[in-house]
Amino acid sequence: MDEVGKGKLIVFLVAALVLILPGVMMLGLVFLTTGTASASQQCSLNVGLDGGNDASYSQLEIRYATTVVGVAKSMGFGSNTTLAAKAALMTVATESGFKNLANDGLYSADRDNAVDSSQVAKVGEYSILFAHDGTGTDNDSVGLFQQRPYAGWGTWPQVQPTDSNLQSHIQRLMNPVWQAQVFFLSLKAVPDWDEMTPAEAAQAVQISRYGAYARYESVADKLLAAVSGAPAIALLPTTLGGVAPNSTPSDDDLAICGVAMNGSAEAVLAAARSQIGKPYSWGGGTYFAASPCIPGGLCEGQPGFDCSGLARYAVYQGTGYKIGPRTARAMYAGGSAYGTKIQWPGANGLIAGDLVFFASCAGCQISHVAIAAGNGKYLESRSGGVQEDPIWTYAWMGVVRPNYQSIGVNA
Repeated sequence: MDEVGKGKLIVFLVAALVLILPGVMMLGLVFLTTGTASASQQCSLNVGLDGGNDASYSQLEIRYATTVVGVAKSMGFGSNTTLAAKAALMTVATESGFKNLANDGLYSADRDNAVDSSQVAKVGEYSILFAHDGTGTDNDSVGLFQQRPYAGWGTWPQVQPTDSNLQSHIQRLMNPVWQAQVFFLSLKAVPDWDEMTPAEAAQAVQISRYGAYARYESVADKLLAAVSGAPAIALLPTTLGGVAPNSTPSDDDLAICGVAMNGSAEAVLAAARSQIGKPYSWGGGTYFAASPCIPGGLCEGQPGFDCSGLARYAVYQGTGYKIGPRTARAMYAGGSAYGTKIQWPGANGLIAGDLVFFASCAGCQISHVAIAAGNGKYLESRSGGVQEDPIWTYAWMGVVRPNYQSIGVNA
């Protein structure tokens, strides 16, 4: 099986504003490669925090910002849509740094917990089942906005979950569309919210102990400039029924800030290296993040990656291209769709970004894939987790040399 993880591609802010789509102005960015403009654009950027520090947001995190703005456009705010979206973006930047967080399930008395240890453990157990970008530690909070299922954020009006429907509440709260929607529903219930500053409005919704939202106002302004052309996103039912399983919004839903149209081997390798240390997890992972194991296979921890999951993740994060086949064997069989199959060139003939396929024994079928790192090493996920290892050649079966400069988004 194969998994996918989450990588970061850093793209630096430059001085000018550039026009990326009619009527949409975006902060000028240095792109990884050039290419014809399309609905899916490379949007990763560095933005400054109030106070002088830097905050860097990856492709996936910009996609989350696009989701927040798209939901705001569907909420009927009218002329206050930008104000509402800004308050929400400041909240997400503060609460999670634009990461869709599961809960670690660990209770600690020094965290000022408002729920007991068994409740925290249940939230940890269930939240990790859904796509996530890491784990958080605050009470029973989950998601981009760090909303709390035991406070009733899984429905509107807010109703506390029962043991029988807690997982359904958490499933909704791991869905970025619902998270934004319930934030805005709560915002609408705040008297005179539109007369407040964005930071005051965020605090009125979140009732945070820290109230640090104002620090991210300039970040929110730059994100709004980048994703102002986001399309409206359909709202979800406010009751537990009818909400699809959590998923990251598709390229079709996010017309402005998707993944890179073109990429490079360097970007693919950077994405793979960003996951070094993640455990081996058979069958886990998505195009966006590590995920739990599939029962029955080797599981050294979760969420994590298996070999093909890491390769699919790295290629997607670096280029925007989704390698469809899920197993190493099928990836090699379908290699002509995204590259060129070549004969074994020898260890010194491999170039950075080559996908190298192996069997577990001479005469066996393909069961492993690694990414040539161009430095006499492979990036791979195997027993011991995601790592960069010296090249080994035993039982190699083939090489696919992806055309990273021309493969485009095929979602």
